[in-house]
Amino acid sequence: ALARRAHKRHERPGPLADDVLAHHVAHPSFNSPLVRLAGLCAPQLAERFDPGPPPDLAEATAISGRRHPFSFRLRTLQALLGVDRFRLYFAPSYGEPVGVWPQDPPLIVLGGPALDAPEAEQVGHLARALFYVRAGLAGLFNLGYRRRLALFGTLDALFVPGAAQLDAAQALVDAVPEAVAAEIKRVVDATGRMTLPTAYTGEAVMAGVSASADRASLLAGGDLRAAAEGLLRTAPGGSDVPEGDDLTWAVRSAPRLRELVKYALSEGYGQARRACDLAITRD
Repeated sequence: ALARRAHKRHERPGPLADDVLAHHVAHPSFNSPLVRLAGLCAPQLAERFDPGPPPDLAEATAISGRRHPFSFRLRTLQALLGVDRFRLYFAPSYGEPVGVWPQDPPLIVLGGPALDAPEAEQVGHLARALFYVRAGLAGLFNLGYRRRLALFGTLDALFVPGAAQLDAAQALVDAVPEAVAAEIKRVVDATGRMTLPTAYTGEAVMAGVSASADRASLLAGGDLRAAAEGLLRTAPGGSDVPEGDDLTWAVRSAPRLRELVKYALSEGYGQARRACDLAITRD
């Protein structure tokens, strides 16, 4: 009976409130002003840092309503992460586990590597994508390392007088609506227009965004092994992740996975799950 109640509790989460996200889920570097600016300038950044075309969806399955077997999981994720406006497709021919495109509404596609994996891993992939959508960062999801670094470097120029990319950054500000430009000015002015600390720039911010999405994925799925395997599947050659193997080698060699395991064992993770009325698991 206790197990059944815990299962039901897990299946009917409360919403992940902004304060819980900020204090118990988000990585410290996610609090960088650059993340806020990336969300404010999202349409303009998508023009400069094109995420590429989505796959052909002619033979893909749109996941909506209540008829698809995954629909219940989808509604649970929507309730937890508070994201309602997006389109979700299952596309076996798409070669990546998951892709996100900043359309209106955002488009999320689960590809062959994810669809061949257990459902718990699919939940994790989708939760990671939904975190980006919630944060206004859908346009970042498909970008590789160099293009993400260039994107944050452009925004960082707003805080560095005389920076080489200042003209490009100012062009972004000039292209946004007046109200958005005023909000950008408030974000920049709030820092005293001082150079940002290293933890709030470049690679640190990229790692912070990824780690925060990984944490949200773990929170949504509640299965550390599935979260770990899903993370490994996004790496080069990840489609060959063997099920059931000891993943100690991966934890030792992958900083991003080490960070996720550390978070899974933290009090912050437990507090986040309690705040969302989720059963506490350490599997």
